[in-house]
Amino acid sequence: MSEEQTEEITTASLFERVVAFVIDLSIFEILLIAILFFVLKFDLISAHKSLNIFTYILLFIYFVIAKGKTPGKLLVGIQAVNKDGQTPLNIKQSLLRTLGYGLEVLTLLGGLILALFNKQHRTLHDFLGSSMVIRTRKKSSSEEMAFTILGTIIICSFILSTYYIMFKAPTPFDTKKIALAKEELENLAYLEELHKEHFGSYTTDINRLSLISGDAVQFNRDLQYAFKRKGFKIGLNVDKTSYRIEGYAKDGKPTLVFKEKK
Repeated sequence: MSEEQTEEITTASLFERVVAFVIDLSIFEILLIAILFFVLKFDLISAHKSLNIFTYILLFIYFVIAKGKTPGKLLVGIQAVNKDGQTPLNIKQSLLRTLGYGLEVLTLLGGLILALFNKQHRTLHDFLGSSMVIRTRKKSSSEEMAFTILGTIIICSFILSTYYIMFKAPTPFDTKKIALAKEELENLAYLEELHKEHFGSYTTDINRLSLISGDAVQFNRDLQYAFKRKGFKIGLNVDKTSYRIEGYAKDGKPTLVFKEKK
């Protein structure tokens, strides 16, 4: 194919491709959840764990059969082809492109940035699969605008959600530490109730609570393991009929947790 012919090929924009990809993921994942949960009788947890790998397998199989036209691409009006712009993809190319989707996620969509620096708008998985994505029909200016807006929203949403997961959302370690601190608060609240039952009021005296626990040494170990040293306190109202126990869990932030009796 000549260079002159190549230039006549209209490549798909990054925004069109992002919209098509989200449509594909939505369709395939809904289909897989239905199959795993209702047909194969997976429980929801197992179905969720199996979802990603089955999604990629299904995408690969469909990609080969449909010759680069997934449901999302058909709706958007684009198609994945060989890098010459015309030849259908072979099985090897389809496999490499499918694996490339996973790399795109691992690079936090960094591989998509490549599309901004080459005329064919090829991304990381395009280079891996020696492929490109072309338009299969002309689009009106309103369609162009709609895909640009939708694609921008999707990309921005992914960036924001990734930022939240990486820097704001609690890690499994943090979640475990916060849960441990809350459990210890429940134990302390139980000891406070025992103290009131025997002495008629709540107390701020940790030593008294440790003695009521029956194992003062273990009580202090549990307290030190669950909370930061600074910031832990027990507060009572004037007549000692209500309390607030609070402290900072030993997670990454750390997180303030508390238990109140009003």
